[in-house]
Amino acid sequence: MSDYVLGSGLIQLAIKGIRVLSILGGAALLLKISIYRDTATQRLQIKERMGMKTNKILERIKNGEKALGLNVRAGEEEFIELAALMGLDYIYIEGQHSAIHPATAEHLCRVAEGFGITAAMRIPDQNESTILSYLDRGVKLIVVPNLKTKAEAEAMVKYTYYGPKGARSATGIRMIFNAVETDRKFVYNFANENTLLVPQLESITAFENLDEILTVDGIDFFTGGPEDIAQSMGLPGEPNHPEAKKAFAEAVDKVHAAGKRMLFEVVEEINILSLVIEASDKLLEKHGRKSKLPGTSTLYDTQKHPSEEKS
Repeated sequence: MSDYVLGSGLIQLAIKGIRVLSILGGAALLLKISIYRDTATQRLQIKERMGMKTNKILERIKNGEKALGLNVRAGEEEFIELAALMGLDYIYIEGQHSAIHPATAEHLCRVAEGFGITAAMRIPDQNESTILSYLDRGVKLIVVPNLKTKAEAEAMVKYTYYGPKGARSATGIRMIFNAVETDRKFVYNFANENTLLVPQLESITAFENLDEILTVDGIDFFTGGPEDIAQSMGLPGEPNHPEAKKAFAEAVDKVHAAGKRMLFEVVEEINILSLVIEASDKLLEKHGRKSKLPGTSTLYDTQKHPSEEKS
């Protein structure tokens, strides 16, 4: 009898042990799942916090909205911070007609990214090294000056995007720092999806070649340049000349017919320099004085389709 009791006791103890192990195993599995979920969540949070920043301009466009931004011409970090805190989407850095070089641009991009807004920039020229340099600094929308031919358009696409869309050199140190995802293919695809190339159509030569230019894949937006358009037509200093405005309007119509758009149709921005000029004019006028730079306020008018101009 004692042997039977002892045997039964051992069996019951074994069963209890199995139950305990089962409970512990289930708990371990739940813990493992929880850790996995937490890790996945943290991974996504890290991506957003440390890198893999999306293009806020493209996000607005895809949602059928206008992206709103601030145009700066120097290292104005406080304005970038203010723009972000107020809820604007991007900063636009003027790099063709200002003294901003790649090191300064990188600093401004870091500030913008830190506050969750996108850096856009008009770069100095369309050379491969220039395009690569500013993209590697963190610029996600580049306006490239003076597109004239289909070959130039194809080269811009090639220099701006990674394969298979282009052949952008891989890769800058900021790209490496921001590549939280270890899948390199994903990183390059993500960069392509969040980079926007916007060439300037600012000469009669560009207008003459526009039909061919519009066949190039990888360019969905363009912008203009009234002063240079007029100058290319033998009308220097006359951006509002009827012939210059007509040529630009016809070019915009062609862009639309090709299913593409002008940048000014999808973004709107505050130009800090224009605001300072306007406020200074009003201040001087208030005290019976006049600006010593007459006509300055007209130099920063944006290039709009004639149908959008105020009467």
